[in-house]
Amino acid sequence: MTSIEISHLHCARGMGDEFGERLEAMMKIMLDDEDCHEIVLYRGVKPTGDVPTPKVQFNPVVTEDPDEFCLIVTWTSVDAHNVWTTTAAQPRVAELIKDMLDGPPRYGNYSFVSRRTGA
Repeated sequence: MTSIEISHLHCARGMGDEFGERLEAMMKIMLDDEDCHEIVLYRGVKPTGDVPTPKVQFNPVVTEDPDEFCLIVTWTSVDAHNVWTTTAAQPRVAELIKDMLDGPPRYGNYSFVSRRTGA
């Protein structure tokens, strides 16, 4: 079953542009693996301050930070992702970003549940 790896990576303050470039290089290495089908990269946005902070009922942790990135990787399976972590490519990927990380990455593997679209 296809697995979606979702990773949250936070770089040192103010280093988002360079970190994003390194993530792009990392993605090229990962996509060389036949079990890595797609990678989508998102970067946090900073609110302009022109609108009030949203009020919600469940006290979420909001991280609208341009030094935080979300990497969404589609793998053939969780096992394929785990096998990839034992290959020579994984240390090459880690070497590209480890000196810029501000704490350990957070990640997990997920399966698709549902998609809705609006008008």
